[in-house]
Amino acid sequence: MFVNLKTLATESNPFSSYLNFAAEIAQAQQKALYDNPLEMELEELLGHSPQENRVPLDCKTLRRTQHWQNILRSLIAELLPTVPEHVKPTLENLAKNSAQELEEMANALLNNEFSKVSADQALFVWVALSVYWTQMASLIPGKARAEYGEHRQFCPVCGSMPVASVVQIGTHQGLRYLHCNLCESEFARSAG
Repeated sequence: MFVNLKTLATESNPFSSYLNFAAEIAQAQQKALYDNPLEMELEELLGHSPQENRVPLDCKTLRRTQHWQNILRSLIAELLPTVPEHVKPTLENLAKNSAQELEEMANALLNNEFSKVSADQALFVWVALSVYWTQMASLIPGKARAEYGEHRQFCPVCGSMPVASVVQIGTHQGLRYLHCNLCESEFARSAG
């Protein structure tokens, strides 16, 4: 993905700075994913979440491990040399936060309390949480189904909101899938 973003970031593109920045973040996520494999059994993972939850990796109730903070530290180390100068203080300040402060930021973001986290730091915390949830989601075998009724727009894997709608081509041509903003799962929106 970061290669596509860099390709779009031509000098004539008015969004080239933003696209390059997004590409750097995507590249750092890829490296953090590779450098920080999630070593957790599925039963252990799902055991952290109460059985009555409607989704296996409920972003509002799942107990997180220290792993997501390791991912954040990896992202910060990877991005510090490449980000624009005005972004470096944000990363440096974020690196100084205690584990408890980082957990509080994560709780606020995952519970849609966005005003509790500064916008400059929220981006990087969310990027780390996304890598973490993507790793966990990849451990779940099979396919999940989106709920019918009023909750059908939420991700059936983590309960977060979709960020995009994707129309598939090929064997599933024309089917529309929603793309989760946290665990990167794609799910068909159910009618009803």
